Amino acid sequence: MTLYNEERKRRYIDKKESEVILAPNFLQNLFKKTAPFEEKYGKDLCEWTTNEIIEFYQYSDVYSLSYMQLINSNYALYTTWCIAETLVPDGQNHFLEMTPDTLASCVNNLLLGKLILSYEDLQLYVDKLDNFTDRFLYYAIFSGIVGTGYI
Repeated sequence: MTLYNEERKRRYIDKKESEVILAPNFLQNLFKKTAPFEEKYGKDLCEWTTNEIIEFYQYSDVYSLSYMQLINSNYALYTTWCIAETLVPDGQNHFLEMTPDTLASCVNNLLLGKLILSYEDLQLYVDKLDNFTDRFLYYAIFSGIVGTGYI
């Protein structure tokens, strides 16, 4: 999949990767996710309104508020760069308008709930393991053997 405004995004990616260490293809993957919506809206993500951002986030099906904040932060940094390059017609960074409550409302809590394993589900799967050491490890981790900071 190609990026919307690919040349612009490549310039930004090259600049960021020369300044900071990022995971391979991190920014490119973030921009690939927005491309269908950029096509739909007929404009670069740096030009999106608050409502368009929220629609994209709700469609993204993210189940982690931390990840939602991470992507919002990166899109805000990109938009700030676009503003400095005079590429944003209204000169506003609407990603900075996203409050923690707004981002939290875009998180898919139903999916998050399915990721949480109950003790009964743990028993159902772990008790099928042949190796008792493996069983012990799963129960120990579930019970918090490494401390409360990992629960």
